[in-house]
Amino acid sequence: MKKIIIIIVLLIFVILGLDDSLQIVNYKIDHDNIQSNVRIALLTDFHSNSNKNEIIEMLKDQDIDLILLGGDIIDDELEFKQGYDFISDLVSLYHCYYVSGNHEYWSGQYDQIREKLLIMGVNVLEGECKEVLVNGQTLNICGIDDFENEDAFEQLDQCKSSLGENYNILLAHRPEKIRLYSGFDLVLSGHAHGGQWRIPYLVNGLYSPNQGVLPNYAGGLYELNSQNFIVSRGLSNESTKIFRFYNHREIVVIDLI
Repeated sequence: MKKIIIIIVLLIFVILGLDDSLQIVNYKIDHDNIQSNVRIALLTDFHSNSNKNEIIEMLKDQDIDLILLGGDIIDDELEFKQGYDFISDLVSLYHCYYVSGNHEYWSGQYDQIREKLLIMGVNVLEGECKEVLVNGQTLNICGIDDFENEDAFEQLDQCKSSLGENYNILLAHRPEKIRLYSGFDLVLSGHAHGGQWRIPYLVNGLYSPNQGVLPNYAGGLYELNSQNFIVSRGLSNESTKIFRFYNHREIVVIDLI
């Protein structure tokens, strides 16, 4: 009887862990430079999947002011069209700001992707900061290319030279470079896919690209000195070679208050 109970418990544990349904994950960031509330959605690692309608419908219920696209929206091994269609739907509803991920660069067609997004009306950030007025609040939104582009280091320096008194946000695909991102109030990344496998309350992520086993920044909110750092677990479940375990796909919603 005891063995049967253990087997049942293990089965339940595994079944629950295989649920990778899409969730809204909300973070509230309180800062002295924020006088008027702003709600941002961070979307990363879509990887040209086919679940765009589910994401769009969930976003519509969130009263989002801005969309920040943190790279790998388009995958190098899947049809670009699905990624383009997703972005096109987003742009029809929201102001969107985008930085590249490694998969856009691996495609060998990043210049074409960039031009396509610009034509769609996406704000493509490549080492620049844009002052954005939202709900009476001015934000300084900065972004750099993925580090597959060697110019990303120079782009980061350019962004740092543009920091001002407004609330400064950096959009950068790779979380493992966090020590380079000093000076910004909020840094937003993806790439880690939540470490792929998790054990709630024990292991936040088993393995992620460029961080290896037990990554420091698999997903969640981290506070480094006076800087807030958010890593999205991403949106993809079709293109990943290893299935997710206790690692839901997520739309990250950030309330600046």
